[in-house]
Amino acid sequence: PGDTAAAWLASVGLTRADGSVTKAAALLFGRPGVLAALLPRGIVDLRVMHTPASGGIPRHRWDDRRFCDGNIVAALRTLFERFHTLCPQPFELEEQGPHRRARSREEEALREALVNLLAHQDYSDQSRIATVLWWRDRIVFQNPGDSFVPVELLASGGHSLLRNPLIAKLLRQADLAEQAGTGLPLMLDTWRQAGRPELEIRNDPASKTFEIGFPWGVYAAGEPVNDGVSEPVSGTMLSERAATVLAIITASPGLRGPRLVDRSGTSRATVRRALGELLEAGLVRFKGAPKTGGYYATHIRDAEQDA
Repeated sequence: PGDTAAAWLASVGLTRADGSVTKAAALLFGRPGVLAALLPRGIVDLRVMHTPASGGIPRHRWDDRRFCDGNIVAALRTLFERFHTLCPQPFELEEQGPHRRARSREEEALREALVNLLAHQDYSDQSRIATVLWWRDRIVFQNPGDSFVPVELLASGGHSLLRNPLIAKLLRQADLAEQAGTGLPLMLDTWRQAGRPELEIRNDPASKTFEIGFPWGVYAAGEPVNDGVSEPVSGTMLSERAATVLAIITASPGLRGPRLVDRSGTSRATVRRALGELLEAGLVRFKGAPKTGGYYATHIRDAEQDA
C-alpha cells in the first residue's frame, strides 16, 4: 500500500523522484511550517464590510475577517463554510410549495470564483495576497496575476492558458473546479440565472492583477424581487427568517401574524422580527384594517391586492 501511494503521488506530480514534495503539493496540502517558508504572505484574505462598496474601505477596515495562511484545501474549507453563512439560502416556490436548494445559485457562482482565485493565483508574488472583499452590495475577488488570455476569450469559453496547471488539474479531479476554460462562463451563467446584474471583470496586465466583481443588485435572498413593476431595493440582504416569511407571503398574500406563525413553524417573536426586517427593506406592505388586513409582497401586483 505504501509503494502504491508513493507511486500515485509521483504520477500526479505531487512528489519528485527523490521523494520530496513539489511546490504544488505544498500549496495544496502543506503544513504551516512548510508554507511559511514557501509563501509568507498567506493564501487569501476575506474581509466582510457591512457598507456599500461606493463608500470605500471603512475606517475600521472590516466587520468580519477570515485570513487564510494555511494550504489551499484548508482555505477552501474555511471560506466555503463562511460563504454558506453569508449567502442567501432561499426558499423557491413551486406547485408543491416552498422548498430549499442545497446551495443558492449565488453561492455556486461564488464558490467557483473562489476556486478560480486559488487555482490561477501568482504564487511567485511574495508581497500581494488574493483578497475577497464582501461589501453589502457586491463581492470583489482580486488576484495577484493577470490572465494570460483576453477576457473576451475567457468569457466565451475559449482556451485558457494556466498559470498553475497541476493545481488546477488536481482541483478539477477533486470535482472542485470546472474544465479549463469553462470556469468563467459558468460563473457568468449561474449569476445570470440568479437574476443578478452582469459580472464586472477587469484584467490588468500592467499591474499584474485580475478582478471579478459580483453585484448583488436587487435582492440577495433568492430570485430577484424587482419584476419591472415595483422599484428595486438595492443591496438588500435578508436573514434566513426574513427570506422564509417573504416566501410564505409571496405564496399566500394577505396573511397576518398568527397565520404566518403557523405557516413558518417558528415563534411569534421570530415572525415579528422578520416582518420588521421586510417592512424596513420595503419588500412587504400591510394593507387593510389593523384587525382584518394582511401582508403583501411589494413585487406582486394583482387584482386582490389592488382592490
